Order: sequence, then structure tokens, then C-alpha cells
Amino acid sequence: TDHKFILAVVNNMSGARTATYLESLQRNHSVNVLKYQKDHCLAAEANLAIRFMFSFANVKYGVLLTPDVVVEPNWLSRLIKTIAANEKVGIGGPMTSHGPTPQRMGREDTTYPCTSVASFCMAFRRETFESINGFNESFMGHGYEDQDFCERAEKAGWQTVVDASVFVHRFARSGMRTDQ
Repeated sequence: TDHKFILAVVNNMSGARTATYLESLQRNHSVNVLKYQKDHCLAAEANLAIRFMFSFANVKYGVLLTPDVVVEPNWLSRLIKTIAANEKVGIGGPMTSHGPTPQRMGREDTTYPCTSVASFCMAFRRETFESINGFNESFMGHGYEDQDFCERAEKAGWQTVVDASVFVHRFARSGMRTDQ
């Protein structure tokens, strides 16, 4: 991306080969590898990474991106620009191949409101995250942490939007499911 960023990867009890690879990434690149040594919980893993990144005062936006997506060039700068353009927008998501219906509608306008965006790719303001105290970690496994995050943000006065100028492809069948 052309937007400055801090990258944090959460290692959730991966095997030796993956752990070795992540260690080499951390040694050779600007990648922060954080260990989460409990059963998989996307909300808890996201909170760990986002709170780490927000510990740096100059970080204004957080992005949750799962390992089963492919992004296009300049996706991050366009998504951040959409959020920054309206002070009421707290959360933004891209169009996608696999996700909630509002993100797959194929609308012609650039940005439109919705009630929730998928957690496999969502961007949000620091103030939004902090005002609702992050993701609800009671959602173990997969599901509803994204809807809950967006609903709580809406109750706190933030809007959620989809940016139709940004597209993210998700490989849903090869995601974080343990049965594949």
C-alpha cells in the first residue's frame, strides 16, 4: 500500500514451521509478531494487535485483516480516505467477493452506509475502537464479533460505510477453519 502502516501479525499457537517463518519475518522486516497462546478467538486476537498498534500515539486508524484475503494496490489509502472524509464515519469496509450482502451489492456510488462490515477486512478510527472498548471477546471461534463491533459503534454515534472503490477478494474456504 502507499499508506504508512504498522504491521502486527498474531501467531495463534502455530506449528514449528510457521513459527520459524514468522520469527524470520520479524528479524528481517518491519513486522511485529504477537503471540496469542489460547484457543482461537478472532476478537481477542484483534484486540491484542490493535491495542499494540494504538500504543503508538501517531496511529490514528486500525485495520483488521485476516490471512484469507487478497487486497488490491492502494486499497488501504482509499479506505482510510473514505473514513477520514466524514468525521461521523467510524468504520469502513471494502466491496468483497464473500461477505455480508451490503458488501456484495455492486453499487455504483462510491460510499454507502450499512449496518455492519465483515471482520476479515475492516478499518476504523482509533476513537471508535476506544469508545466501545474494542471487540467483544465473548464470541469464541468465528462469528458475530464484527456485527457486534459495528452495532456498539453505531450506538455510540459512529457510522459504518462500505467503500465501493475498494475491492478485497476473500478465499472463504481456506480461512481459519480447523476442519480444512
